[in-house]
Amino acid sequence: MTLPAIRRIWLSIRSTRNLLGVLEQLARGGEPRVRLLAVHALGRAGNLDYVATLIYALTDPDRRVVIEARDGLRFVSRRFDGFGPPDDFTDKQRFEAVDAWKDWYRTLRPTAIPNK
Repeated sequence: MTLPAIRRIWLSIRSTRNLLGVLEQLARGGEPRVRLLAVHALGRAGNLDYVATLIYALTDPDRRVVIEARDGLRFVSRRFDGFGPPDDFTDKQRFEAVDAWKDWYRTLRPTAIPNK
């Protein structure tokens, strides 16, 4: 199945809460391509309920997943410059971005992510 075909399917059923729950699980553990697609879909859902999963995805070992998570967070937050990390990030920049995104999310949902 091609990526455009998967996107068309996603757009036709994105209101299905069960599918979003499955995507959350896939974003947290699966093959890199599956995680990438799941993170993309969750980011484009535009729902604050999936921000914690997107922040978690910033720690993914696959750099493509990290960039997709960052882009999803920017989309959901409407902060298109966002908190990073940059495309060519270092681990230090990645974890600084994780902390910045957590701080932003806590301003909206103070109990969603535990403090440091």
